[in-house]
Amino acid sequence: MIQNLDSHTLVLTANSRLSTYLKKKYDMVQSHTGKKTWQTLNCLPFDQWIYKVVENATTTHTILNDAQELALWENIISQANCHNAIYHPFKIAEIAQQAWHLIKQWRVSLDEISTSFSSDDARLFHQWATTFATICKKQRWLIQDDCTDLLIQALQTSTMDLPKNIVIAGFDEFTSQKKYLISLLEKYTHVNFYKTQKKTNTIPSRIKATDENQEILYMARWAKKTLFQYPNASIACVAPHLNQIHGKIISVFTEVFSDNPTDILNERTLPFNISSSHTFYEN
Repeated sequence: MIQNLDSHTLVLTANSRLSTYLKKKYDMVQSHTGKKTWQTLNCLPFDQWIYKVVENATTTHTILNDAQELALWENIISQANCHNAIYHPFKIAEIAQQAWHLIKQWRVSLDEISTSFSSDDARLFHQWATTFATICKKQRWLIQDDCTDLLIQALQTSTMDLPKNIVIAGFDEFTSQKKYLISLLEKYTHVNFYKTQKKTNTIPSRIKATDENQEILYMARWAKKTLFQYPNASIACVAPHLNQIHGKIISVFTEVFSDNPTDILNERTLPFNISSSHTFYEN
């Protein structure tokens, strides 16, 4: 795929990690062909591209980041004063926020929620979600999934300046919202799909650790050992709740991978990078 990309192609990936990887591979291919300069590959996460397009197009709305959206959910739930006392409104707000994103991404209406589920939880969520939607509409606030809907509306009602080719990479599944957006993009430009190959002959193994610190240490040592055995390999270490333990992982991996003390002071000499899931549009 890399050999066929050019300046007329936009690459949309499932996450920032894949975007970084494809950019590096593209640069390597250009360098190996003898080029001294070339245009940077136009490659970024799908959601980030949607956000940028909408942000550049709208002057009347404000796009909330995750923290701002969560604060609004918590405020709505706290004022409702009908949550279970054993749970903090913040925890309930997190669940409500996740549910709202799923509803938007799979194009489920609030009316469907109220008619399909008769539990108290569903009734309360319907009440909170209605309030959330009303406030956002009044204040002209958007969340990320609203940006996707706005882009869909724009493609339905007018033509847009789109790249000649779009390559979508790294997705195992598309939400209903993404599927519909892609179907509209295909009407105006050439869309290709690239799916990375997965090896199926790997035998999984498990190591028991006493705590989180030891887990990170084992993971770092395994990664270094594997890199020593396969110098050209791309190794991925997946850590749940990466944002919460980001600093700890940097510290442990730096210590394990550093062959001499000066390496710790220079990130460029370390053969790894850490890609956390910080929201890209935070203010």
